[in-house]
Amino acid sequence: ERTISLGKDLSLMVRSLPLYYPIAPSNRIVRFDMESMVTNLRECFRALSIQARSMHDGTMWLVTPSHVEMQLTAWEIAQNDKVCVEVNRISGDGIEFHTYARHILDSAEGKLCTDAKARIRNQPRTPKFLGKLISLGGSTEGNGTPDEAIEIAHSMLKNDRTDSKLLALEMLTALTDLRKSTRETCQKVSAEILTGITNSQRPSRIASTIHQLIQRQVSMTEVDYDSDDDDDDDDDDYTAEYNQFSRYSRERSLMIHLALQAFTNALETMKITGNPIEISAVRQMSIEAAGADVLEYMIQSLNVSGSNLNTVSLTLKSIRLACELDVAVAQKSSNPDLVQLVNHAYRTGVLSHHNLEIESQRLLGIVQLDQ
Repeated sequence: ERTISLGKDLSLMVRSLPLYYPIAPSNRIVRFDMESMVTNLRECFRALSIQARSMHDGTMWLVTPSHVEMQLTAWEIAQNDKVCVEVNRISGDGIEFHTYARHILDSAEGKLCTDAKARIRNQPRTPKFLGKLISLGGSTEGNGTPDEAIEIAHSMLKNDRTDSKLLALEMLTALTDLRKSTRETCQKVSAEILTGITNSQRPSRIASTIHQLIQRQVSMTEVDYDSDDDDDDDDDDYTAEYNQFSRYSRERSLMIHLALQAFTNALETMKITGNPIEISAVRQMSIEAAGADVLEYMIQSLNVSGSNLNTVSLTLKSIRLACELDVAVAQKSSNPDLVQLVNHAYRTGVLSHHNLEIESQRLLGIVQLDQ
């Protein structure tokens, strides 16, 4: 057995292939060139903003910005100068998984594609199971309205089932994405997420749920890797180590990620599409009032959510958009502690995470100018 070291606390063990092991389609037999493979994989992870973590069984756990979780394994084969590199999906969208897996395997083979990040970024997808729900709010033929889509999301959030809440949050992230939904729908859903204002008499469960989930970042890390919870998991593809993670913790982590994504999308939608009057109203009612605490929690979360660089990157983007929408927020955010945290995030991003590098650099340009 050999070990491939990709840097501090990050390694991948080349293990003997078990007898009768059914290798998944996402694999490739490559020439084992330690130096080249290490360089290419590190650059691939950085360019695609994939967070990697070494596991005790010698495999590597990977998670993408869209929260596709994968497992990277290297197997010894009969040919001494070659290894079998395999990528398996743990959770997340299947098509996105194969896109990322292809780039990872290309990198292991020495064919790192420099425009891989651009190709993934420019191909936003809406999972099939969300298509019909989102069409209610995004139909151009009048078959549905944004209000109907909002009501569906609201009713699913009222359900006690976790899968219902996750589906509602995934729906909201798509409804606030201008690449996946109509302009009118994005504006209406974004306004409700930010301000809590609805067209009906009911209070907005959507806004309160998202704000509460964002606030929970401060009280938890993204995945409780030291959890003693012995919840069982029926999926045989999970490694023994992954099985020790509490399913509840993983679902809670995903809910926070989706809530933060929807909140970020909402800010971005209002920045791109809102006229000055609309933006002013959103600032006054959301960022200065309902959103003030959310912004403070986001800044606090930079101290505790370092275990997930994708979440840190999203948090930085939300803070930046809030600063761009309101000068008062930018001035409030310009403090030495935040600048120090963002500087640390920037240095980390330069080494291992492209999105984190870009978002921290953009935020530094705002908060440092206002000092």
